Amino acid sequence: MEKKRFPLDQITGVRKQAEMGIPAAEVIQPVGIPELTVYDSLA
Repeated sequence: MEKKRFPLDQITGVRKQAEMGIPAAEVIQPVGIPELTVYDSLA
């Protein structure tokens, strides 16, 4: 099992901001999480 690079709470925080209407690109840039990771967690 591979180690996860980003903690779940960090991804969840970005996800909540994206659900509130903030564009994902603006939220993930300072955090450094790839956009695909956020969209995969939303699916």
